[in-house]
Amino acid sequence: MALEPIPPRIPDRTERVIRLICGAVAGAVLGILAEFALLQPDGGGAGLALGVALVTPILFAFLALKLGDRFWMGLARWLRWLG
Repeated sequence: MALEPIPPRIPDRTERVIRLICGAVAGAVLGILAEFALLQPDGGGAGLALGVALVTPILFAFLALKLGDRFWMGLARWLRWLG
């Protein structure tokens, strides 16, 4: 008797909204932290810092929506590596 593979679970609307919002919030927090790290005292790097702060929430929201738990596990592993 062979085991049948478990079909992938399709998240419902509520779960997709939660993933989207949590991804955007995490991206905004990390984007602001990256902005402070990239911003130089003389004002140099402001364009890059602003770009990072605007793009990361959108990117994180998309990745959290599409990848789900795999995204969060990868992000946790990456943040653990940094710390």
